[in-house]
Amino acid sequence: QQLNSPTNFGSVFTLAQGPPNPTFPTPNADGFFRLPDGIAAKARPTNVKLPTVVNYNLTVQHQLTSDLSVQVAYVGNVGRHVFAGDGPNFNVNEPAFVPGVADTNLRRPFFSRYGWTQGIDLYCNCATNNYNSMQVQVTKGSKFGYTLTSSYTYQQAKGDSGDSFTFLYNRPLGRGDRDFIANNQLTISQNFEIPIGKGKKFFGNMNRALDTAIGGWQVNGIFTLQTGGPF
Repeated sequence: QQLNSPTNFGSVFTLAQGPPNPTFPTPNADGFFRLPDGIAAKARPTNVKLPTVVNYNLTVQHQLTSDLSVQVAYVGNVGRHVFAGDGPNFNVNEPAFVPGVADTNLRRPFFSRYGWTQGIDLYCNCATNNYNSMQVQVTKGSKFGYTLTSSYTYQQAKGDSGDSFTFLYNRPLGRGDRDFIANNQLTISQNFEIPIGKGKKFFGNMNRALDTAIGGWQVNGIFTLQTGGPF
């Protein structure tokens, strides 16, 4: 309740009179109070379902030679009852696009029913997503202390965007590749054990102190090449 003085320097009420009785809104038949127009609100579905993610994969590996193997895998998952985009909410009173109707409020879904012109953030895990990938890995076993592992992944992650307009009125338009996943990714990792130290090709009979200082060293390198994110 907001009380204002009739004049800039006048009193709102006296202690003898007290404040006027507050005016309460009338609830509907279900006992709920209707949201006034112009008051930003947050809402959620009456029944909230827990997010569900199903993961699956199929992997085949073959040993070509004693030190060379190839592995091919399909890896995927499906998400249900997840947030749209980065979540967790979208404006459920977003205006639609109606040719010839310039008044924004007339294009809001809840304006004709309740007269609401404000945005209403709906916290709804009512979107879906999916991920599919082919992953190939070639491993060259250690020979002369050198190991090479090459991995290539082709992957796609699709889901609903967090855009309120597309989610409400044109969901296929707002569904597409997620921008944090590169479709193609190549990774090459190398490891070389320097053959110096006890039991190695060079200085294999050195004492423990010297072996601790200069033995057992490795040189590692990782090279990654990937495509850019989608527009």
